[in-house]
Amino acid sequence: MPLRAGQTVRAVIGLDGGSTSSKAVLVDEQGEIIQKAYQLSKGNPIQDTKELLLQLRTWVHEQGASLEVLGFGATGYAADVLQEALRADVNVVETVAHMMSAVRFFGDVDVICDIGGQDIKVLFLKNGDIANFRLSNSCSAGNGMLLQAMADQFGLKVTEYADTAFTAELAPKFSYGCAVFLDTDRVNFQKEGFSKEELLAGLAQVLPKNVWQYVVQIPRMASLGKRYVLQGGTQYNLAAVKAQVDYIKERVPGAEVFVHPHTGEAGALGAAFETLRVVKRKGQSTFIGLDAAINLEFETRNDEDTVCHFCPNNCKRTFIDTKRPDGSTSRYISGFSCEKGTVESEEAMLALMADRKAIAKQFPNLVEYEAKRAFMHFYRPAPMPAEGSPVKDIVVKGHLLHQEGRGHPGLSPRQAPPPRERLGASASASPGCSTSTPPDPTSGPTSRRSAS
Repeated sequence: MPLRAGQTVRAVIGLDGGSTSSKAVLVDEQGEIIQKAYQLSKGNPIQDTKELLLQLRTWVHEQGASLEVLGFGATGYAADVLQEALRADVNVVETVAHMMSAVRFFGDVDVICDIGGQDIKVLFLKNGDIANFRLSNSCSAGNGMLLQAMADQFGLKVTEYADTAFTAELAPKFSYGCAVFLDTDRVNFQKEGFSKEELLAGLAQVLPKNVWQYVVQIPRMASLGKRYVLQGGTQYNLAAVKAQVDYIKERVPGAEVFVHPHTGEAGALGAAFETLRVVKRKGQSTFIGLDAAINLEFETRNDEDTVCHFCPNNCKRTFIDTKRPDGSTSRYISGFSCEKGTVESEEAMLALMADRKAIAKQFPNLVEYEAKRAFMHFYRPAPMPAEGSPVKDIVVKGHLLHQEGRGHPGLSPRQAPPPRERLGASASASPGCSTSTPPDPTSGPTSRRSAS
């Protein structure tokens, strides 16, 4: 967007600090894009941010205009440190930033496929919100680094990849999956005599298979919807775009495939749109200012003094200390595996744990609560008596079906078993011997019977 001399540009800045490249956009109050800035990441998010902001300011000044920054938002890998160092208004998750950008340009979409330098994000939308997503950031199969590495092996710039691949008349069929196996296939195909143009074309054709079969792993793409948006820096490669479009349209009848007009800066645009919304709602910004951000001083330390000793993990942390032009300072700590690594002193760690326990009491862990309820004991039997304690005898005198003195329940007198003999009595008494029978509790004095 051209500017007029003497014009004051009121805009917000959105920045996407990626793993391989960093992008920044300048968006005015109406949501229109004024200028974009792009550069390869140098491994230091603060330095990358300072250079991008300098590019934007220099461009505005070269137009004879002045810049008033209303707010600053960040997303990507650098968002956390920028929120601490620059007091960013927004720290938005990458998936949300890409969703906001795609919806802003294409309205109601079903699937957003973002292929970056080191990760692949596929978002599934329903009614304008993210219903589910797939993310792959631990494998290089199908992302931009794979195509760039292959171009480097053939001595080509990545910007020349598409023009070279389009000159191929045929392409070998690579097996989708791990990049190690893809490179093995490349070596085998080179031995078979395939040219570099044909190999690059084959690699571009296998990219959608890695995305949809290796990462997404949904057999019926038609069930996802018909409106697809392709974005991410890899979509600048037209050979990869053509392979994606052909793959989707072959499997989804009537599919509409859109390529984001600012495919590399889609995440930064989403951060800018969210910043614009938040600043308008709050009426103010926490951003330290454009000039202060460009002149920010910082120091990075990673040595024995930064190691966390609050647990046996001994995480090797990194301290990023920043000093702003007004003299204020801040410290960002990275490289820890638990919340104890966010503090430096033992007193601060104990206070942090006490605060967490207080929060846990106020907001209980419902999963733990339900687990205890599911396996808790509702009946506790009486304890067993101690050894040697007397046992109280219980005498049953009668019950519903048998009253005392009326014989066995349900049996006639003939079916009733004979009375038991007392212990010590002879089983078969000989003539002349007398046997004793147990006394009848209902009769009077005990009587003796003699057998004749």
